Amino acid sequence: MLETSFLILSLAFLLMALFSVPIFWQLWQMAKKMTTAMETLNKSLPGILRNVEAVTCNLSSASEVVRREVEVLAVFARNVRAFLEMARGVEGIVRDGLRNLPLAEKLKTARSLWKGVRVFLAVLREKRECQPGDRK
Repeated sequence: MLETSFLILSLAFLLMALFSVPIFWQLWQMAKKMTTAMETLNKSLPGILRNVEAVTCNLSSASEVVRREVEVLAVFARNVRAFLEMARGVEGIVRDGLRNLPLAEKLKTARSLWKGVRVFLAVLREKRECQPGDRK
């Protein structure tokens, strides 16, 4: 019985060894290909890293320029906003001052009177150009 068990166990190990030979062969082939790929990568990696470093440097300087320009635009926008707020305040003060001036009221009245005189003269002139009996 012991001999039969030993024989069966030996055959199992032999079959396992035979089936694992193609797997080890594939692993060996893959290792050779990986060695070639690693050598190629090691040769081209310094150039790739230099290019990545140059691109990173360019992006960094471009982002710095954009950041400075945005800061300048923000300062300009704040100044424009402050100027407009100041202009709004001055406009309110001037408008209130003009409403309360008697001269402003007189100018409004004179302007209205002048408009009325012009309309009157225009109508009068129009009537003179018409013949008696003409209707418009």
